[in-house]
Amino acid sequence: MAYSSEVRQALENPECCATLLHTICLRQYGQEWYTWDPSTVELELRSDFQPQAIPAENMDKISAIQILVSSSSFFDDPAAFCAICSTIADGNPLFDVFDPPSLEEISWAVSEVALNRELLPFSDAIKALIRAIGEDYGFNKNQMPTAIREMLEDTPDEEDIQDAFSAIFNGENIDTFMLENTKEMSAQFENIPGIAELFPVILEKGVIPALQQLQARM
Repeated sequence: MAYSSEVRQALENPECCATLLHTICLRQYGQEWYTWDPSTVELELRSDFQPQAIPAENMDKISAIQILVSSSSFFDDPAAFCAICSTIADGNPLFDVFDPPSLEEISWAVSEVALNRELLPFSDAIKALIRAIGEDYGFNKNQMPTAIREMLEDTPDEEDIQDAFSAIFNGENIDTFMLENTKEMSAQFENIPGIAELFPVILEKGVIPALQQLQARM
């Protein structure tokens, strides 16, 4: 990817979504960046795109993506699940305190995870946590957002969550926070030439297949 002021601005924006950061890194460095130390990722991004600074929130999101694609801890460990959900939702990893994220944060984070890797079955401990948080909201399983309902299935399907993203642009009813967050994510992608056209494919297939499809055309 040639030097891009739009990429630099995205890296400098503490509200940049994890999916866009993943797309930038994967397109620039290939899958080898998944195994780099976060400090190496930061040095490479600084060298290639020259941001004045990369906010801690964005480096935490980048680290969360590395954990997501290289391990199953998000699906197995309640503490890792909560930390990654909080990181993707608002850039705050909460690694030191077991403080469950809100149902809105979980729904958005799991929806983004479905765009960045295949979903695995969640552990019984994580499912129990989700049910407890949902009960605090007065929800039963059938009232949960699509991402939460998929989490509680024995074999969650990222394609169902991707379909829910697509429904936003087809005028179907979804929760307001999902609508606003998806509009913001779309706007962030649209700001970057060479990446903007990937967004519909990412919603349909995910980040890695979208980049593979792009590379196959080159």
